[in-house]
Amino acid sequence: MRFVASPVAHGDLVVIPTAKNRGVAAIKVSAAKGYIGAGGKGEAWRIDRGTPDVPSPVIYNNLVYLCRENGTVTCLDAKTGEQLYSESPHRQTYRASPVAGDGKIYITSRDGMVTVLQAGRELKVLAKNKLAGGLTASPALSHGRIYLRTHEALYAIGEK
Repeated sequence: MRFVASPVAHGDLVVIPTAKNRGVAAIKVSAAKGYIGAGGKGEAWRIDRGTPDVPSPVIYNNLVYLCRENGTVTCLDAKTGEQLYSESPHRQTYRASPVAGDGKIYITSRDGMVTVLQAGRELKVLAKNKLAGGLTASPALSHGRIYLRTHEALYAIGEK
């Protein structure tokens, strides 16, 4: 099996995705001594299924957001691993990792759709915007702007 999605860290927690819809685990770094693996002392929580194959998770406001390659967005409580929702706001192919900022989660699909979600314990779609050209690269957030690289162009969207 190949692993593409990267682990992410926030405070004392490292969330580790696997691949191909298998498990996701969280390690509490301060408790991780000696063996760090399934059932090890540092394991905070584990879910058996639902990991994205390519997009890495993002942790924002103590919530973990996973975007699977089919467009399913799953939100977990970062402390407990409890699944809060798992829904598909736009069914398409996803390769880019979600990004978070200013109270929003941004997910981008290969057909050029940029979906903006309200960060929180319930799924709320704030906007959907279609760009010409596909999106494979992960977006970047900086100084009140989102930067999106399609196959044909680089967009900087935000206030001047």
